[in-house]
Amino acid sequence: MSHSEDHDHDHTAPPPELELRVKALESLLIEKGLVDPATLNEIIDTYEHRVGPRNGAQVVAKAWADEKFRQALLNDATGAVASLGFMGRQGEHLKVVENSDEVHNLVVCTLCSCYPWTVLGLPPAWYKSAPYRSRAVSEPRAVLAEFGTSLPSTARVQVWDSTAELRYLVLPKRPTGTDGWSEAQLAELVTRNAMIGVEVINPTRKRRGERMIGAHDLGGKRGFGRVLPASNANAQGSDLVEPLFHAEWERRAFALTLASGMLGQWNIDESRHARENQAPQRYLDNSYYETWLVGLQKLLHEKGMLEREELAALPFAASVDISASASKPQRGRPITEAPTPAKAAALLTRGGPTLLPDSRKPKYALGALVKVLPMTQAGHTRAPEYVHGARGIIHAINGVHIYPDANAHRRDEDRIVGETLYTVSFARAALFPQRASCGDGAETASAKKILKSESTNQEDRVIKESCEDRVFVDLWEPYLTHD
Repeated sequence: MSHSEDHDHDHTAPPPELELRVKALESLLIEKGLVDPATLNEIIDTYEHRVGPRNGAQVVAKAWADEKFRQALLNDATGAVASLGFMGRQGEHLKVVENSDEVHNLVVCTLCSCYPWTVLGLPPAWYKSAPYRSRAVSEPRAVLAEFGTSLPSTARVQVWDSTAELRYLVLPKRPTGTDGWSEAQLAELVTRNAMIGVEVINPTRKRRGERMIGAHDLGGKRGFGRVLPASNANAQGSDLVEPLFHAEWERRAFALTLASGMLGQWNIDESRHARENQAPQRYLDNSYYETWLVGLQKLLHEKGMLEREELAALPFAASVDISASASKPQRGRPITEAPTPAKAAALLTRGGPTLLPDSRKPKYALGALVKVLPMTQAGHTRAPEYVHGARGIIHAINGVHIYPDANAHRRDEDRIVGETLYTVSFARAALFPQRASCGDGAETASAKKILKSESTNQEDRVIKESCEDRVFVDLWEPYLTHD
């Protein structure tokens, strides 16, 4: 079976019960006045036609052509991107990392699928897949090779794990031979994959038309196989051959989740926790939007918006374990009427910033040596397991943000808890010593065995990782201690 056939099989042949269940849930929420069908269509249209990698391509092209804008972008990405009119949900706190001859940046979210929607649109299927989420931090060069990207051994790979509220965009290295090009011409070269960091821009490429600790915590885990990028991975904007959604039920599940969230009954951390809080095998068996659907139904029950009996009456009710939710629904804030399409569009543009106006002094200074504490408490956390107990260096101080471990379990009467958010730099070889290839570059016997056992490459070649590569993780202050 070819990669494209395997890819299509995973995402375009959903179980028929999902179509029925989403339709039934949508009808129930419309009947109760909780969502407006026109609003669902507005949300879908926004992400299918108005938001996407064309926005990011314009940002990159302007940075290449305008040095003043480039500096502004690197210093304050959120403000610089907003100056071009790109702002909104999942773009409230942007950070741009720049590629050079010496450094190549790669972006991943090992805990879920955090991604800068305002400049890249919704993430592609491979970005959300277990192979990419598990392997990008532990063997980035091998992953890059699966996208056809080979880096010189002198280049250092920096992996940015979007575990918190920062969303990363890679500023690719401007290709040689493009002096004098207009911004429009430059933007045509910029691909979604280059802005994630899985490819290097080639100016001669063909244009379009010519070619908790739970199952969700995947960083560094083994056994998920290769990343299968779509055959059209170089395409950009609305011309993608791979559809944004792979079935109609995915469109509706996505829109239902966002529209229901606009009622103000839960926050983003409650939403994440509801999706993550599944039996491990069920989480891994579910597709991406199945997990969204499971989380939505749990929240609708927990907040008293749908009764257990109403959910049980939906088709294939056994696919959601409501027993994992509160045994007795907690009535939330008074529910406002369903947002209109105009209000939904305004809410999508405004987003939900998590930065708080708090001027407290950070506990750790830039360059400080820190150690990540083991996360032993129950509940939601954004500290991925692969850094628990690891030593790192404070790379950036990002201000005080809403603390997710408290926010996921916050009641209306509780105050919002904020904690200082840091970006911590780790040596990849120290995090994953079994995959290190230090010194003369020879792989250890264990690394060879691991890579060979997971390889489906016909050539079965082992990609040499480098001990100079770094992994950057966003971590809140309570996760850390002095080393």
